[in-house]
Amino acid sequence: AQFDDLTDEQKLQSAKVSYLSVDENEFKRLKEEKGKVTLADLEGALKNPDEMYLGEFGITINEDKNLLGLVSTEKIVGVNQTNAELLDEMNESGFCDCEVLGVENHISGLQAIILRDSTGEVLVSVRGTDVKNLGSSIKDIMADANGYFRGGSIAQLKALEEICQKYASYDKDGQVSLSGHSLGGFLVENELYEHPDIVEKVIS
Repeated sequence: AQFDDLTDEQKLQSAKVSYLSVDENEFKRLKEEKGKVTLADLEGALKNPDEMYLGEFGITINEDKNLLGLVSTEKIVGVNQTNAELLDEMNESGFCDCEVLGVENHISGLQAIILRDSTGEVLVSVRGTDVKNLGSSIKDIMADANGYFRGGSIAQLKALEEICQKYASYDKDGQVSLSGHSLGGFLVENELYEHPDIVEKVIS
């Protein structure tokens, strides 16, 4: 998959990839062992391959961009997959050769997976509210409330800014693309608004 030429289905999947539960230590071990880790290589680094994610996954998709360069969406897809099945879907839809630059599980509750395609473009996929993990879920709910009542001045926004700055240097043009839905959508849209210098585009 090339991030400049994604189909509508791949745009949806670019946000879904953030729902993969990856063991950071196993990912680091793989990176030390192989040097370059692709999405297909993550099979051995999944935390719980048979863990089921249940829920409605909604993301807006069309080719029009507003003044901020956002890709608008109106598509809701039910998610009823195990961790392993979600990885298989990502690989079958063309993401298998994408390099995994990082797996970020921030203390604020922010979770993201960072990919780079064959052309050198970097995509940061940001997870929405984590309903499976009580600790992360509480942090996410607090982030949701904070973002609504205080204009988004929350720790997860700062964490995403740091992640974007960190991985922009890995992109051929020095700018990252962002994808996310739900809380992740709010975070990536805010990042584009606040830092258009390091964010090329958003799928939300």
